[in-house]
Amino acid sequence: MAKVRRGLKSKGWRAWGLILIWLGGCGPSALEMDYGRSVRNNIAQQLVNPQAGLEARPSTGLDPRAGQNVMERYDKSFKEKETPTPVIQPLTTAK
Repeated sequence: MAKVRRGLKSKGWRAWGLILIWLGGCGPSALEMDYGRSVRNNIAQQLVNPQAGLEARPSTGLDPRAGQNVMERYDKSFKEKETPTPVIQPLTTAK
C-alpha cells in the first residue's frame, strides 16, 4: 500500500513540474522585451543634440579613390561569374 501511495505522490510532483514548465512559456520573450527599443534610442539621441544635422563640418570617411574601388568591387559582386562548363567524357566500351 505504501508503494502505491509513493507512486501517486511522485506522479503528482511530476504533473506539477510539467504544469510549471508549461506555464513558463507564457512569459514575454526576449524579442518582445526589446521591441521598439531602437526607435526609443534614436528619439533620445535626437533630443540630446537636435542641432547635430546643422553642423558644417564634413563627414569623415574614405578618400575618393578608395571609395571608388570599394564601390566597383561591390558592384562586381552582383554580376554573375562565368563558370567553366565541366567537360564530361562519355564512357566508351571497347569492342
